[in-house]
Amino acid sequence: MSANGPTEDELRRLFAEICNWGRWGAEDELGTINLITPAVRARAAATVTEGLCVSCARAVELDGYREDGPGDEWREPPVLSLHLPDTGQPGRGVGIAVDRFAITAHGKHTTHLDALCHITFDGRMYNGRTAEHLTSAGATAGDVALLADRLCTRGVLLDIAALRGGYARPGEPVRTDELLEAERAGATRVGPGDALLIHLGRDARWRAEGTGVAEPQAPPMVDYAGLHPECLRFFRERDIAVLVSDIGHDQVPPVGGIGMPVHIGALVHLGLPLIDGAMLEGVVRAADRLQRREFLFTAAPPVIPGATSALVNPMALF
Repeated sequence: MSANGPTEDELRRLFAEICNWGRWGAEDELGTINLITPAVRARAAATVTEGLCVSCARAVELDGYREDGPGDEWREPPVLSLHLPDTGQPGRGVGIAVDRFAITAHGKHTTHLDALCHITFDGRMYNGRTAEHLTSAGATAGDVALLADRLCTRGVLLDIAALRGGYARPGEPVRTDELLEAERAGATRVGPGDALLIHLGRDARWRAEGTGVAEPQAPPMVDYAGLHPECLRFFRERDIAVLVSDIGHDQVPPVGGIGMPVHIGALVHLGLPLIDGAMLEGVVRAADRLQRREFLFTAAPPVIPGATSALVNPMALF
């Protein structure tokens, strides 16, 4: 690939090289989730020896946040409203509070699952389906509801932030050799059906350089660390089933001639679901303390037919 990042032609050749279209049949809507077999789940369950459970979700910022840069103008702050109980007699009788949530699932401030229908490229989504499957009323293929009871497998943590001395920075995309180095450092091997968790140190960077939320003294975070598109080959060769990171996988500004190449390669061509914006500091601490990088990984979205995404609470069980 070109020294300054892959050209559009190079990326298109890469997408064709890794493509999983037709691998599990012409009607398939699950993509790499097919790799999470009962045997894979059984082996994953055997990694639970401590009974320690760690959430990999970040808190939803109900106090609001500002836009991070161009392209975020569609995203409104989340809203939680309560209908408060009224018993008619204060301090007596039953009281029932009722919640109403309004939230944009996609974005950098929420831990969310990208279903395969989230991204199209050249008018196509995973397995060659046309973009006509996306309507204002919802997607008619590859939606998040299909993943409601599928994401239970072995998780493997690759701690790129530790290799970088604290956190990854924009302009220095993670390359395949770093994935291999992190794998060796963790004394484990990423394999078929795994959920791969890549820790880039987003939160350490935010603490050091500003969060990009509603803090006047903090610089806007319009640049994001991410993966080089060449990592897509690693994901295909190892046959991972789910990709998780603490930011959005793609570097911003993008590497090469096409924006969001990791999202395009993963969702459209590999059929690889993504979990963006995870909170991985807790699982890193647990992995460091226990001196192991594998665990049982689960994530369950709500059953929302037609949705391209949903908030999730991924869990690592050691």
